Amino acid sequence: MSLNCNFDEIIEASKDPSVLIIDVREPQEIEETGKIPGAINIPMDSVSTALSDETPSESFLATYGAAKPNKNSLLIFSCRSGRRSAISQREAINFGYTNVRNYQGGWLDWSARVQAANTHQVG
Repeated sequence: MSLNCNFDEIIEASKDPSVLIIDVREPQEIEETGKIPGAINIPMDSVSTALSDETPSESFLATYGAAKPNKNSLLIFSCRSGRRSAISQREAINFGYTNVRNYQGGWLDWSARVQAANTHQVG
């Protein structure tokens, strides 16, 4: 299994409620650009705390608006370009999560592809 995913895979993942897409950018970055549909925001500096065994499921739900994933849940990390999400991916793996991927292109890839698709639809 690949530790990375591409645009097509993240499109499919965004339709699956059992997959957790985690955008690790800072909240102000997301406010400026938007985010992948269905993604939740856990800033990179908070990933370790959020995914640790010490964080109760109720706290995770209240803070991030999604159920805390179990160790076998599919997690896909995303950021602007793939660097911060790769770091967060490694942290999740270190915490024992077994099905973790990195969207290497991140928001830059997502927005460029969505914009290109919209341009083709208009034209």
